[in-house]
Amino acid sequence: MSSSRVRTKNWFLLLLMLLFFSTKGLVQSDLEKKFNSMVSNYDAQDYQGAVEHGSTYLLESPDKDTTYARVLNYVAYSYFFLEDYVNACSYMEQERNLRLAIQGKDHDDTEAATYSLGLFYTYIGDFASSAPLMKRSLHWFSQYYDKSSEEYINLQASVASVYEQAGSYKRAEELYDQVYEALKENYDIHDNIYQKLLKLFLGGSNRSGH
Repeated sequence: MSSSRVRTKNWFLLLLMLLFFSTKGLVQSDLEKKFNSMVSNYDAQDYQGAVEHGSTYLLESPDKDTTYARVLNYVAYSYFFLEDYVNACSYMEQERNLRLAIQGKDHDDTEAATYSLGLFYTYIGDFASSAPLMKRSLHWFSQYYDKSSEEYINLQASVASVYEQAGSYKRAEELYDQVYEALKENYDIHDNIYQKLLKLFLGGSNRSGH
């Protein structure tokens, strides 16, 4: 092959590469704009706008990475605040599955998606699907909150209620007992926190006490 033909071929390959990276940059820039628009809509509580920009991003993005997962989260919560709980569950399921695949089950982002999905399921009355996810979240909370804390006891009472609604009465009873014991051991009966948590506990368990 002559040197002139080699130079022509090399220039042609270089041109193709330049066109490829230029086009890729334009796609990324366009996706960034959609992402930023979605976030702006969400922050302004324009959840329908957030859904539209987020959905377009998901359709056009070539990569299913952590940014893609973030968009799924924004869209899921936008649907949640629009009270479209079925779609909220659908997108949160996608986010959790993606995070499980790329970040693993123990990553905080995955755990947060697990908690959100468990919560969302309660809004469509799917307590059987919610219960194991909320149980997982209870374990996650125990890594950051003491089991005597208001935050942990609140979640524990909520998980007990989910199990009760799911028909798992024995598991619900065990959790309610743990809530009651934690209240007795860690809070004074006259504390506002005690009264607040006890009210939540009694409301969920339909008890009048031991």
